[in-house]
Amino acid sequence: QMQAHADQVDQVVFATLDRTGRPVLASPTKAYFSAWLLDRALVMVDRFLELGFQLRLYAPFEFSMLYWYVDYLHGVALSCQPASFYGDSPDFIERQMVAEKGKALQKKKAKAGDKQAAERPAVPEPTRRHLFTEAHQSICRGMFRLVAGLEKEGLYFVQPLHQASLPSRFTRRFTPVVRLDHPQPLSYDNFLESTDATQFHAQDLYAAAAESFLQGQKALEKLVVKLKTQAAPGTDETLSAEAALREAQGCLAVATFDGLVCSALRDRASGA
Repeated sequence: QMQAHADQVDQVVFATLDRTGRPVLASPTKAYFSAWLLDRALVMVDRFLELGFQLRLYAPFEFSMLYWYVDYLHGVALSCQPASFYGDSPDFIERQMVAEKGKALQKKKAKAGDKQAAERPAVPEPTRRHLFTEAHQSICRGMFRLVAGLEKEGLYFVQPLHQASLPSRFTRRFTPVVRLDHPQPLSYDNFLESTDATQFHAQDLYAAAAESFLQGQKALEKLVVKLKTQAAPGTDETLSAEAALREAQGCLAVATFDGLVCSALRDRASGA
């Protein structure tokens, strides 16, 4: 209901006409109430699924479909950037600082005579949250690709009784997501279709998993550098940055190790 109300608010607040007279939505901040509410819903759903792992509610043979769905949710989250709704939030302040640095750099290039570089729009630097989400998405993608490779080689096998229970388990696990208007809910058939690996060799799946973990590793390396230089000593922000830094370093260790394991499995499967 809240998502429906947010859509109605957008229609009232941001409705306008384009040059051709067609009705469109135009927000001066490039953010909409519906996007803000979707972002909040995704945070809660992500935490809901994360608690299931922490409380060990999921059976191991469910992990692949959970990683697959979380990968999808993180992809949706990366397209939602409602930080402009929070004028005093760290994410918003960080974006403002990045924008100011970009303008200053363009002015400096203009003075140096690099006219083309000065005219090019500055590429926005990703925020802490963006890097965390990107890294988590890559790690989840790498995990279900790794499971697919192990299944392809026969090193991982789901018992027929457990396999038969997966459709009902899928529905039970993702009921909170399915009840939302946005994002578009996915079904168990979608999972089977998108993870069908019959046309791939095991080494290809391991290589894809290793690439995913490498992408996560790169995002986390950027995040670690950002967290080490962002907070000034002796401020409240330091405690938050230190906790985030420990989490980022832990995730970085996981992504690095899993990437090495997948690379070794790829080489073994290809006979290298």
